[in-house]
Amino acid sequence: MGLGLSALAQSASPAEEAAFRHAQTTGLFSDYEAYLAQYPNGAFVDAARFDMQWALKSTEAAGAQTGITFETPLISDNPAVNGKSIAELIQGTPLYSPIEGLPEALWKEAACSNCHGWTKEALCEQGMVYTGIQQSKSLTKEHPYGGALKAALRTFAVEGCR
Repeated sequence: MGLGLSALAQSASPAEEAAFRHAQTTGLFSDYEAYLAQYPNGAFVDAARFDMQWALKSTEAAGAQTGITFETPLISDNPAVNGKSIAELIQGTPLYSPIEGLPEALWKEAACSNCHGWTKEALCEQGMVYTGIQQSKSLTKEHPYGGALKAALRTFAVEGCR
């Protein structure tokens, strides 16, 4: 996408920008479809199509799970995530080094929350990043728990970080 989203927003009507931002906030495939149906030649078409790919994958992986709280058991095809809550996952140990080449002594058997300073409040803030205009870039970064945790954090944030 040659232009940044803020530059594209300048060429979009307020209604179009609101429709696109709504789709990004919900992250629902159907909301991106609605945006594209209403604005097939819109300013955010490329971004919407890119985001739709992630939305479809995360919807399939999370089984369109809603009602996610800090303590809700998550549904995922990733066995490291399935059946565990966000609270449990942040107390778990990374599946692989968070930084390539980092000696195992520094991360193996350490809780993820030790390295990241994860708390319920911090994860709420992180989840809000996944709802913003730059969410696609954040959501595609590799994570030991895969997209399932990121999708859960996004839903957790959108639903009020309960």
